[in-house]
Amino acid sequence: MYQDGVLFLFFSVRTERNALYAICCSWILILTSCIPLYLCHGIKKQNFDGKVYIHCGFLDEDYNHMAFHVSSVCLLGWDVRISHLP
Repeated sequence: MYQDGVLFLFFSVRTERNALYAICCSWILILTSCIPLYLCHGIKKQNFDGKVYIHCGFLDEDYNHMAFHVSSVCLLGWDVRISHLP
């Protein structure tokens, strides 16, 4: 009887509405975690052999490259640790 109660509780939590909430929360987390990438990257121009080359890259003049990577690993590194759990 106890096992049936646990099984019933498990299925009552896994509803279509809760799945939709979980999917929406996941996408919000994914998109908001990418905001620093949008802010720190942009169009850069370089002169080489008299030609101007334009590329997308990290804006070194405005942001500290090392601080960006250290903060990303510290703040978002939990994802890697959770994904390797048995």
